[in-house]
Amino acid sequence: MDKVSKQILELLISQGSSTSSFLAAQINVSEKTIRNRIKLINYEIKKINFSIISKSGFGYQLCNEKNQPLDVLQEFIKNANDSPSTSEERVYFILMKLLFSNQYIKLDDLSELLYVSRNTISADIKNVESILNVYNLTLERRPNYGIKVEGLEFNRRLCLASIFRKNNNLKIFDSIETNFS
Repeated sequence: MDKVSKQILELLISQGSSTSSFLAAQINVSEKTIRNRIKLINYEIKKINFSIISKSGFGYQLCNEKNQPLDVLQEFIKNANDSPSTSEERVYFILMKLLFSNQYIKLDDLSELLYVSRNTISADIKNVESILNVYNLTLERRPNYGIKVEGLEFNRRLCLASIFRKNNNLKIFDSIETNFS
């Protein structure tokens, strides 16, 4: 679950009900983003018997389907993995996935994992390629298989070392191995 989704849930817990315009203003995203994230959130929280419903005149409300304590939802939010939310975080996340994997990774899998569109992933891949080029690494593309990094192991390690040195404070590195097997 990404940071925006967590913020939406936390606002709904604290406010009771909120309109999409209020949520968008609080989180600093568009109303369309709020609507799209609520669809994703509903899919996730259905597992723990919660949902978000839309009521005319009131906005969005949390619905507790089996009268579970709110602590269950708060624990779910707390334990949910943080997905990269900015372009820079996504680029480094994708770089790490590609550098640690010798197998092909599909763009659709990345877009699903990061809760963004395929077009967003494609734009981020251009930045990934420019970083890889600095280390004499390339992306090999195979239709129906995906993409993977090609190049010398030494160059891969140099790229990894540089990424860790520059970005050791990003949270995305905590979830690299657990999100994509």
